[in-house]
Amino acid sequence: MPLSQTETKQLVRLLRKLPAGPDLPLEVFFEFARLQCVAALELVPLRRHEGKTEVLLFRRSASDPFFPSQLHTPGTIVRIPDQTLDETLSRLLAHELPDVSLAGEIEYVMPLLHHSRRGAECSVIFYAPIADDAGEGEWYSVEDLPLDIVPTQPKFILNAAALYGDRVMGKKSPESNTITV
Repeated sequence: MPLSQTETKQLVRLLRKLPAGPDLPLEVFFEFARLQCVAALELVPLRRHEGKTEVLLFRRSASDPFFPSQLHTPGTIVRIPDQTLDETLSRLLAHELPDVSLAGEIEYVMPLLHHSRRGAECSVIFYAPIADDAGEGEWYSVEDLPLDIVPTQPKFILNAAALYGDRVMGKKSPESNTITV
């Protein structure tokens, strides 16, 4: 049901009170995400272990409103203060992978427009080669991903793993594909 003219004016007045930036109340963000495509950055942590490519996954909280207790790769929404994807990536690493050692350069994989329970997202996907000592999270073979994974994640992971496998086999990426953080 569309808003009345009075409701629209009231909504606009309320939205103008919100500062642009990361302090947006989560409930308000969820409603924006439901209505509008949001920009996201996904980082697929990978390693070679015993001859197989593995991905580092993390379990979401049981209270997560969209993906309770499901496994996922690190990711974040691009926020207003972020001036570049490098800044977004640095924030993601500091927040979700603070104790992880990189075993190489972070590499661009692909953009992907997809729909999740939260709404439409345009994700920019990267992979990061990780040293064996990850700290938190659990390693899973990309050939046997768990069933309790966020439904959008396998496509991110499999595309990143294919590119990572090429690099492990010695195929060099174009210089523009790498990011130094």
